[in-house]
This record gives sequence, structure tokens and C-alpha cells, in this order.
Amino acid sequence: MRKTTCIFMGTIIWMAGFFISCETKTTEKKFFDIPGYFKEEIEYITMLHSTVKKTSIYNGKKTEEQKKTIDVNWKKEWQFFLQADINKPVYIANMQQHDLSDSIQKRILYTSNSSKTTIQRVELVWGFLNKNVDIVSISTRKNNLISSSEMMGIYIRGKRYFISGTQRTKYIGSSTSFSVEGFFDQ
Repeated sequence: MRKTTCIFMGTIIWMAGFFISCETKTTEKKFFDIPGYFKEEIEYITMLHSTVKKTSIYNGKKTEEQKKTIDVNWKKEWQFFLQADINKPVYIANMQQHDLSDSIQKRILYTSNSSKTTIQRVELVWGFLNKNVDIVSISTRKNNLISSSEMMGIYIRGKRYFISGTQRTKYIGSSTSFSVEGFFDQ
């Protein structure tokens, strides 16, 4: 009898856990959804069927290329932007939102009050009639026992993007830098 009760209770607990985990969770975003915005921008940029002229510089070595927007792996190219999720709990707890809007444009600035968070600053500027976010600027900083790095990215909707960064190895003293800049033909 006891074994049957244990099996029955175990089954009930398992089923409850299963149904709770299957429940669709809709969590409201506290801050602007940066990854969601860039997923939409990938669709927008691809739909333009324009050309992107890209210049990359890695430790002083410059390369240039030109591709159709439909031929670019934007998830890889914009990984920096897509990973900038300020709606994660660590950022919700450490980010402050500042409204810098005026009578001409809407501007929101997010700043971290902790040096331990990677994303330190995000600025958003809306375009005419506050319809679309036209400019996104993100600054990050990472520090650990071995190295420190800083990155910055700016996206101007449908016109240009720029990502740059430096990484310093603490004990060896070496430094690496890169930048990627892309211009869209329209």
C-alpha cells in the first residue's frame, strides 16, 4: 500500500511539474528589447536587397568587401547587438533609465550602476514622429583575472553600423583591436 501511494504521489508531482513547465510564459520587458529590435532589423535589411560595403580592421590590417544584404549572415555579423539583452535579471537590477527626450526627438539612455555588468551604456534615439528607433549605441566592458576588453557599437537604421573593440591581456601586456564598419547603399 505504501509503495502504491509513493508511486501515485510521484506521478502526480511529475505531472504537475510537466504541466507547469509547458505553461507559456509571457514576461513583459522592463527595458527596450534590443535583441528583438535587431532580429526585426535583420528582416528589414535583408528585404532592402541593397548592398553593404564593409571595412574591417584587425590589429591594423584592413580588408574591404561588398556584398548584397541578402548574402550576409547578419546573426553572426551583428552578434554584438543581438547579445545585448538588458532585460536579463542582472541588468534589470543594475540599469538606470534616463529620459533625455526634448521637443525635437525622443532619446532614452540606460546606464549601469555596477562595474561588474558587461553592458555599461545603451542609448536609443527615435526618428521622425517617434515611429522607429533610428540610432542604437551600446558600450560594454569585461574584466577578469586574465584580460579586460571594451567594445562599442553604433547602428544607424538602414544606413550604417560600426563595431569596435580592444582586448588587453594583463600579465603578458599584449593588446588586440578591431573595428568593423558597414555602409548600406540605397
